[in-house]
Amino acid sequence: MKKFINKKYFILSILLACLSGLELPLGTWSYSEIFALITEKNIPNTIKMITIITAVQVLLVVIKYLNTRMLNRNIACFNQNVREYLMKSNFIEISENNVSKQISFLSNDLNLIEENYFKQLFQLISMIVTIIGTLIIAVGNSFLLTLVFISFAIFSSIIPKFFSKKTAQQSNNWSTSTGTYITFMSDFLKNIKTVLNYNALDTFIKKGQKIITQSTENKRLRDNTIAKSNF
Repeated sequence: MKKFINKKYFILSILLACLSGLELPLGTWSYSEIFALITEKNIPNTIKMITIITAVQVLLVVIKYLNTRMLNRNIACFNQNVREYLMKSNFIEISENNVSKQISFLSNDLNLIEENYFKQLFQLISMIVTIIGTLIIAVGNSFLLTLVFISFAIFSSIIPKFFSKKTAQQSNNWSTSTGTYITFMSDFLKNIKTVLNYNALDTFIKKGQKIITQSTENKRLRDNTIAKSNF
């Protein structure tokens, strides 16, 4: 995995992810500062602090945008390096019967790495920074109130675990059925002349409808389980 990653872009993404994680803690601190200044009724200090907070918030928005762009750059570099490597490896030394399987890997598995590795990794980094920063500010203001919020947060985080196994199984079912669909369509398109010559189009359409239904139904079930967990 490491040899397909551009180290410079990867390190920049880590840095930007850390800075992006400061958005919520600084936002929380900003609100408390503004309300404190308004209570003091010191207009010059209030205007000065609001100007500083606005500038910081604008900077954080820019950082968040750059973070997304850098993440996209990392994903693009990874995908290009992997695909170029596969072109030069024994990946291409296969029989014609395995073409569909290899195409499925290129179109599905690599996308799963993109969604489940890169995006989740940098999101995790941002979340860790957010949690640490928020805890520092919260505990500094009210330790008791922080315990109340943490208690409810723990309760909310436990619930999705009850659905994790079911979601994983349904994701696997969807991935399998999608692979079956791609394989079927690949075979169908490659042999369409033969199918038409033998007047077997209706048979293949009925078979294709069943495969499509299975794939879309598996995705629907997975998404419904995720929605139930979120609810």
